[in-house]
Amino acid sequence: MTERLRAFLERAEQLPPDAQERLIEEIEDVLDNAEWHVLLADPRSSPVLDELIAQAQQSRKRPWPTLASVRS
Repeated sequence: MTERLRAFLERAEQLPPDAQERLIEEIEDVLDNAEWHVLLADPRSSPVLDELIAQAQQSRKRPWPTLASVRS
């Protein structure tokens, strides 16, 4: 762990528990997005994504579910 991250965590520990929870939720969202960006930027992911796109294009098209279709 870097010194900067340690210092950040020490500051975060000073917050009330509810503020810590909100901060955790925000950090988790940012981390999730960062992980996706790293995965998508990896050149090895391109063939996998191309295959998924090809499969989706070949699959039978279905209408987007509506509230009426879900209730029936």
